[in-house]
Amino acid sequence: MKILKFLSLLIIVSIATACSNSPKSDGVDYFSKSGIEIPKYSNVEVNNHLNDFKNLWNVLSTAVKNDDKSYSPELSIQFSDWTIKALKMEDRLKAEERTNYYAFVEELAKKWDGEKDKLD
Repeated sequence: MKILKFLSLLIIVSIATACSNSPKSDGVDYFSKSGIEIPKYSNVEVNNHLNDFKNLWNVLSTAVKNDDKSYSPELSIQFSDWTIKALKMEDRLKAEERTNYYAFVEELAKKWDGEKDKLD
């Protein structure tokens, strides 16, 4: 529930300060260096969505490396959208997978916040 409150606040703040630029990765695979391991679940769509996080992470890490704060609002929106979709996909998983799935999404949110804090 805390994560939903956090995401709601993040969405509101992000929309209020959004810019029209689309952030892009510099082509470096920062995700593979992050130490984040994406688990596999019983649903292919869930697994594909979790893998989409890799691109978001690479874009965020590019912005951090370049100290490019201009993309911070757009990155917040993209991550919020990704997280909302991830939470909505929960019903596609087996009951025994759901607790681990929520914990993993929450872990990704913490790691994201830690990386994004480097821009603020």
